[in-house]
Amino acid sequence: MRVFFFLSVAVVSAFALLGATSAADNPPKYSPMLDRDLHAGSLTIHYQTPDLHGRNWVGLYPLHEGPIQHRKNGESLMWKYAPRNDGILWFDVSSLAAGNYTAYFLAKDGYSWLTDPIDITLSTYPEIYFPVAQMTMRNGRQGEAYEARLHGLLLGKHGKNVRFEKMAGDDWISIHADGTLQGTPSQAGSSHVTVRGVAENGVTSTVELTIPVREGAKRLLDSVRVLSLNTWHGGEQLNDGLTKQLWVILKSNVDVVALQEAENGAATRIATALGWDYWESSFSVGILSRYPIIEKYGAVSRSGAVRVNLNGEKAEKIHLNIWNAHLGYTPYGPYDVCRDEKDWAGVLEGEKKSGRVDQINEIMAGMKQHLDDADNVPVLLMGDFNAPSQLDYVESLKEEHCGLVGVEWPTSKAPLDHGLRDSFRETHPVPAANEVTWSPLYPRHDGVQGDFEPQDRIDFIYYKGKKLKVKKTQVFDQWSPSPYPTHKDNGWPSDHKAAFAEFNL
Repeated sequence: MRVFFFLSVAVVSAFALLGATSAADNPPKYSPMLDRDLHAGSLTIHYQTPDLHGRNWVGLYPLHEGPIQHRKNGESLMWKYAPRNDGILWFDVSSLAAGNYTAYFLAKDGYSWLTDPIDITLSTYPEIYFPVAQMTMRNGRQGEAYEARLHGLLLGKHGKNVRFEKMAGDDWISIHADGTLQGTPSQAGSSHVTVRGVAENGVTSTVELTIPVREGAKRLLDSVRVLSLNTWHGGEQLNDGLTKQLWVILKSNVDVVALQEAENGAATRIATALGWDYWESSFSVGILSRYPIIEKYGAVSRSGAVRVNLNGEKAEKIHLNIWNAHLGYTPYGPYDVCRDEKDWAGVLEGEKKSGRVDQINEIMAGMKQHLDDADNVPVLLMGDFNAPSQLDYVESLKEEHCGLVGVEWPTSKAPLDHGLRDSFRETHPVPAANEVTWSPLYPRHDGVQGDFEPQDRIDFIYYKGKKLKVKKTQVFDQWSPSPYPTHKDNGWPSDHKAAFAEFNL
């Protein structure tokens, strides 16, 4: 039995948090709860408790075994810490036989129940599968021809002769055997279609698609949603890395994705699976778009850029210039501050030695024409800068930043000096300790051991142009990823948190 990554109702609600109201505005109330989502051998467990403790844990036992009387009774088959009030755990059940099991949510490294246990039945896996059970496609427009490619989304051992079929859905939508979706919507609204993939041995899998259709006179989009994601060596650090990358992108329902550490053709693999347009550098960045990329500018230093058309062939041109950067990683400034206790002059010397200062200056020079024209064609600069922001080094976070306050990190100063704005700080003007992207997998330098790892926001979405207004932003991960080196079966496909932003157009 192999583990696959499928739709979880609990996880969908978590992704709805993209741009949600701050928890500080509406303090959550937690009731003890344990739930699971199981689909074809994939197991996620959603837990909730008001009794927060770093060593609360969830254990999986054979059916009706385990701490039935709140006392130890045999060893768990597998377990994970549940250190949050509300979290989701991903379990690799590939080593377990099909059958019945019981999951317990237990307190403080002990055997007292935090809520009632739940029973779980594991079944064998499918030979083919879609990475999600439901997904939203790019927008269509009334009276305009629509086409999408689904072939790459069918994963697994399906052989060469897979075919696609329409099971149900709106009349205007046709599904061709090669996975091409085509048609022309005659009216606005939400269109739906259920598609089945059929492998050469007869095994099937289905996916439900929603296509938002705009009125004929309207823009294709009122807002654009973008994501910056470090793929952690192209997803090769994880089991089923591609599936998990696709899950995050599809469930985030984004229009543009900037990938870093997109090594060994990762951007090509992901874009081909999605059926999206893309550009990929010869080093480690890629840009994906579910709307047409109409120009590829190529690489500039440790970055690259494309131009995206967000309004089809209408007279009103809505284009974006998208830049994606992945700056040098060593030496790392927060290490110079927190471990080596260098003064600011020494830290700046390390920033120069890393190559980041030259790289960001070269990128700014390459962006000059786009920045000068940003009020006509807005500009985004996304990426993994491998350095913090000067906007985060404030008095209230002095302790978290090893005493450093009010300094100007060169890689954030340069974009700000050139008129770019930090989208996250636009919607989160008061810096907070939990607003970091490095690293959910490295609370300590070696993951689970070593010195405490400096935690910083090093992944950014900058923007410029009067036609863009920030609607919502977030830095996020999901599924309580296990720290390095126990990470291989994490559901979250990175060692960074992702940066998300939505802009009104």
